[in-house]
Amino acid sequence: MSRSPAIALLLAVACNASHPRAPEGKLLYPTGLATEPGGQTLLVVSSDFDRSYEAAEVLRVPLAAFDSGDDTFPAVPPAMRVSIGTFAGSIALSLDGKQAFVPSRADGTLAGLSLSDPSTLTCLDHSSDCRTSAVPLGLADPAGVAVGTAQLPGAAAAEIVLVTETSPQIVSVGTGTFNTVAHAVGVAVPTAGTLGAPLFTAPIGDTGATTPIFDTARGLFYLPGCFVRTTTSLVQRCNPTNHGGFNPLRLFDPSAGSEGLVGTIDLYPALHGTEVTTGALSSDGATLFAVTRVPDALVELALPLLPSGVVTVRHSIALPAAPLALLPIRRSTGRDLLAIASVGNASVTIYDAESGLIAATIEGVGQQPSALALAPAADGHVRVVVSTFADCVLSAIDVPLETPWQSRRTARLVSGRAGTCPF
Repeated sequence: MSRSPAIALLLAVACNASHPRAPEGKLLYPTGLATEPGGQTLLVVSSDFDRSYEAAEVLRVPLAAFDSGDDTFPAVPPAMRVSIGTFAGSIALSLDGKQAFVPSRADGTLAGLSLSDPSTLTCLDHSSDCRTSAVPLGLADPAGVAVGTAQLPGAAAAEIVLVTETSPQIVSVGTGTFNTVAHAVGVAVPTAGTLGAPLFTAPIGDTGATTPIFDTARGLFYLPGCFVRTTTSLVQRCNPTNHGGFNPLRLFDPSAGSEGLVGTIDLYPALHGTEVTTGALSSDGATLFAVTRVPDALVELALPLLPSGVVTVRHSIALPAAPLALLPIRRSTGRDLLAIASVGNASVTIYDAESGLIAATIEGVGQQPSALALAPAADGHVRVVVSTFADCVLSAIDVPLETPWQSRRTARLVSGRAGTCPF
């Protein structure tokens, strides 16, 4: 039976760790993907959402496994995997690609990994257990993570990791309601050694957010996502009933530290959507591609030069039900392509921003596609990798850059019995 992340999180209250580490070559509810510089290896977050084991893991998987002709997920040796806290979130790389960062939703920490040695995957303290050097964030449910730059007062400009809280914390109880607040935490990307204590904790409003999007030109993070506490204290995605038809896209200035929330744009009047689930910037930085729910659509938002300007809707197009992940695909000429993973029909859609049309929809990638990564392929092609949360499958999709309507799934790697997760 498939389980969504929310259901798995509830089940985890009653479950406990029963094994020290997951068996080699097995995925446990993958929640994050990242391609390492050089395009030879893939980092996969094996989140252990149902807490079958004492830790989650990050696995380093050779992309050549997709070309082996064997659809069995490859055995990952101990030298190519590290332990992190359970209920792991997404993954982000440092700007130079030599470090990776993953939050744990179970214990509210941020783990740091070293990617410098291609023969060994280690934590920043050179161990294989990143829990020992993970940094406490003080967040109830840190799931989203991204890397950008900031210049805090009295300090030089530097890289920071921004982690967002998906489940807002209850501050007080009103008449039939909870008063809540969610936060974002900034942590410096270390130039040497391990992660230090958080630089700041900033309130970001009464609703939780998902993975931030950093805008280099404007020095801002865009915070998509909208999660509320219900009257039974459960966490739900926003909808007109529980959040009054408000669709927030938050602007966060990391250089302002604890006062970083500098604006909130309500997209509901223009989109009538309940939530921006994810997004990505265009290659020229002028457009924010945003995925919305109810209606399920991809929206192109024209960004102003200044944060105080007006964001306008340039174009929108309907998507398959429940789109949750988005990946930009850059081209040397013409506007970007986008890959969008949708849960409703277990698909990946390829959108061509040059034509404003959907070029291809690849169905049957697996249950609950949750993360996307980009890898090189033959000349004029790229490879999109999609992970599926509910049945632990990685699929590879070949995308011809100039003829994207010919995109197709070329291989998959299955962990355990097909259609189940875990094995």
